[in-house]
Amino acid sequence: MRCSEPGMASRFAIVASRAPGRSDWVVGMKREPTYRSGDPVREGDVVRIGQWDGVVESIDTVGSPGYMDYVGEGVMLSGPAFGRLHTKFHDEDLVLVRRKQQ
Repeated sequence: MRCSEPGMASRFAIVASRAPGRSDWVVGMKREPTYRSGDPVREGDVVRIGQWDGVVESIDTVGSPGYMDYVGEGVMLSGPAFGRLHTKFHDEDLVLVRRKQQ
């Protein structure tokens, strides 16, 4: 698959990062972050993680502002029952409830 195909530029990005304690760069291609269902993750999404409701506050991928190697890729959630919580994109308990109201 070529990244020049229509619609592919927004779904793929080439990223580079340094692993903690290493001086060499790790380069890879990352797909757009998705839930286990395959739906893309968006800031403002209303989600359920386990029995708790929350909102996607930020999407943390390699190269994004605020990304921390020791936490890894995932989403920062906020909710009344848990405050703020970081979890992986494909956490089996993370489910999209609805998109942010415009």
